[in-house]
Amino acid sequence: MPHVRTSIRDAAEAALAALVTPQTVAVERRFPFDIASLPAVNITLMGSEAQPDQTAMGNIYDVETDEALTIEIHAGGMDAKTVCEQIDQIELEIESALAVDVTLGGIVENLVPNGSAFEGSVDQELFLGSRAVSYIAIWRHKFGAADQPEG
Repeated sequence: MPHVRTSIRDAAEAALAALVTPQTVAVERRFPFDIASLPAVNITLMGSEAQPDQTAMGNIYDVETDEALTIEIHAGGMDAKTVCEQIDQIELEIESALAVDVTLGGIVENLVPNGSAFEGSVDQELFLGSRAVSYIAIWRHKFGAADQPEG
């Protein structure tokens, strides 16, 4: 059975597989993408924050964990306006695709939008832009008292 983070990344990739605009959807760190593969989407899952429920039933603890799911959109072109419009279009496609099932096939309890950030640069007369679209993937799991750290 794969780790839950792997399952979340794979489910996000599957949800985004039908996107129309990007040529590449990847779950691994492949940036910088080669220009021919732009526009592209990269899915990363970083960091988690666990919040154990203090009202344990029979020494079984219910833990809510928040994972930071980031979907990076990368595009390039001769002018900034076209690149920004392309990134905006892809972001709309991502929002629509993920809204179909905010549980990613039941892997997470909820997928909550958490903002976005844009970066742009010029490299040899080519405008490169990227937007990181953030979500919080909330999932719950249980473990017994024997798994609790002492103290």
